[in-house]
Amino acid sequence: MLHTDFLDCEMLNSNEKILLAILMRYDSYGKNNPPTTFPSFAGLARKSGLAEKVVKITLKALEEKQLICKQARYRNGSRARAANFYMIQDKHRCTRGTNKIK
Repeated sequence: MLHTDFLDCEMLNSNEKILLAILMRYDSYGKNNPPTTFPSFAGLARKSGLAEKVVKITLKALEEKQLICKQARYRNGSRARAANFYMIQDKHRCTRGTNKIK
C-alpha cells in the first residue's frame, strides 16, 4: 500500500509530491527493504509529465530535504552511467496535519 500522508505536507511542492509518489510506487512493486528504486530521468519525466530538467531539480530538492538518497550506478565493467539508485529515506517524515518535515 502506498503511504500518502506526505500529500498533506505543505513543505513539499506539487512536483516533489508527484515524484515522491512515483518513487514510492516503484518501490511498492518490489517490496524492497530498505525501499529502493532506480528509474531513469526520462522514465520519471514520462510518468510525471514533467520535463527531465524539472525532474532533476526536483529530485535534488527531495535529497536536500532528506526524503530520498541517491547513489550513482554504473554499467558492469565500465564507467558508463546507468540510472541512479534511489532510496526512500523515511516514508513518515512528513505526516498528515503537519507543515514540517520531521
